[in-house]
Amino acid sequence: MKKKLKDLTRFDIEDYIWEIVVEDVVGEGSTEDLVEFAVRSDQTALPDSDYYYQPDYIGGCKFFLADGTVLDGFISPRPDIDLECMCPTIFFDGHQLPFQSFGNLYHNMATLAFLGKRESEFFPVTIMSMIPYDGTFLELTFEGFP
Repeated sequence: MKKKLKDLTRFDIEDYIWEIVVEDVVGEGSTEDLVEFAVRSDQTALPDSDYYYQPDYIGGCKFFLADGTVLDGFISPRPDIDLECMCPTIFFDGHQLPFQSFGNLYHNMATLAFLGKRESEFFPVTIMSMIPYDGTFLELTFEGFP
């Protein structure tokens, strides 16, 4: 099964690791239009990768908010890449809310409003991968917007 990243839902991520598949597509379109993810058969761990600028695998994660709320999401749990490339994303009310793009003040406030949270209810937030990478579970904590 293949899906575009923007079409993945919380239910797609719940029990599966998704592997990047770059199709050899000729034509116009953004990189996102040419990248799909396919369900990976081995659900236990992620191998090392040669990809740097985009995730090669994504899987479920949890966002633990300051007020005790736990939200589902996905991440590429690779500690050797920067936050933007990890693509941590929150699932909420049928939408994907990318955490790494919180650097934009307008986006920050709009996302918090969409979640119905004040900044003090959201931060500190801990993101924890539900799948191991190289034998460990990635855990990141943020005191404020990246």
